[in-house]
Amino acid sequence: MKRILLFCIAVVVLAVAQAQPLATRLESLLKAPVLRTSEVGITVYDLTVGKPVFTHQDKKLYRPASIEKLLTGITALEKLGPNYAFTTSVYYKGVVADSVLRGDLYVVGGFDSEFGEREMDYLVKQVKSLPIHRIEGRLIGDVSLTDSLYYGDGWSWNDAVYEFQPCLSPLMFCKGAVSVTAVPVPGDTIARVSVSPQSTYYTLLNHTRCRRPEAGPFRVNRNWMEQGNRLTASGNVSARSTKLLSLHNSQNFFMHAFAERLRQQGIETDSLYSFGELPQSTDSLVLVGDISHSLTEVLTRAMKKSDNLSAEAMLRHLALTGEKKKHVSASDGVEVIGDMIRRMGYDPKNYCIVDGSGVSLYNYISPDLLLAFLKFVYSRPELYSVLKEALPIAGVDGTLNYRMRGQSAYKRVHAKTGTVTGISSLAGFARTPDNHVLAFVIINQNVLKAREARAFQDKVCAELCK
Repeated sequence: MKRILLFCIAVVVLAVAQAQPLATRLESLLKAPVLRTSEVGITVYDLTVGKPVFTHQDKKLYRPASIEKLLTGITALEKLGPNYAFTTSVYYKGVVADSVLRGDLYVVGGFDSEFGEREMDYLVKQVKSLPIHRIEGRLIGDVSLTDSLYYGDGWSWNDAVYEFQPCLSPLMFCKGAVSVTAVPVPGDTIARVSVSPQSTYYTLLNHTRCRRPEAGPFRVNRNWMEQGNRLTASGNVSARSTKLLSLHNSQNFFMHAFAERLRQQGIETDSLYSFGELPQSTDSLVLVGDISHSLTEVLTRAMKKSDNLSAEAMLRHLALTGEKKKHVSASDGVEVIGDMIRRMGYDPKNYCIVDGSGVSLYNYISPDLLLAFLKFVYSRPELYSVLKEALPIAGVDGTLNYRMRGQSAYKRVHAKTGTVTGISSLAGFARTPDNHVLAFVIINQNVLKAREARAFQDKVCAELCK
């Protein structure tokens, strides 16, 4: 009888709590322990009825981390369109005779962040099909689409070795990074280590140990302080382990791999690769082949995987919508985002945006500014459907794969995450049980334990979806 009474009381308490207005329930979450030593800005808007639901410090400036990719992505969808192509092309200037190209071969970079081994092999096969077995001329990489800055303003210099801080270039091969995999070998003291993609552009030192915990965790580094590509694998390997590592100088990696694979296909070159611009006159140029990826593909990786290179690629292509068609910079792309900010009725001078990915320490925006972008894209159904599909789904995929499972927000939240030291953020869309669509932005600031901020955000989302 006592158990029945307690159960009935619990049901009544829960029913009363859920009967409270959503704003009241969200207000009560602001008493969370994580907010005793940190700040949060929140805004929630009901897109279905066009009314604000809740705001808390939504006009204050915060470092957004990776939810800034929403500003970049939404601007790209509007300015470029979902089918816009990121293209890498190969041309030759000269004459093909007797299986020899007497002239120069150009590879023109299009800042395609999706360009990988399949794409590299395709372009090499296009060259082979000319058909030729030798190039009596120069092999030239054209990286004139953007400026020569490898890293963004305000990017931490000692993050350069990590794959999440890419080395930027219009010629990108496998994101300018390699995957290093170690597998323990039965009866041996040293693990078997392999690197993908394979290339002579880097060297590998194997200092691993098999099933030796005293050797420390498996790790991979390179001599990045010397701007080198000498990889060193070390530590204990008890099971298959993989690490990603960014290489120095992406455009050199691309051209080295391209020349290497030409030779593997039996095509010799008379000189090492160099860099220059494709001639302005197209009369004497012949297109050998090209390969592209759509904005939708690039956007999806930027959102699902929070890929920084994808976001920076979109930013550079935004810059091409202006007067400049070559040597564009991050600031040129930011100007286009600034135009969108003005279109929303805000003044870009009140914010600081310097990159497309949210990596920079200099970025500062407000929750209500980002909400304006979410409201805008929702008003464009053809763009909203693309963005919603690209966003991580709570408990299902992307950076939300393991969050909100078993909660009311499970599968009902499509949102972009953001994490850098001291910052955790979440912004996107939530669907209520009565099928209202809510746009929300949550930016936790000055949080040393990101998991505490994520737990807070998950509780907010749970309330939105009850």
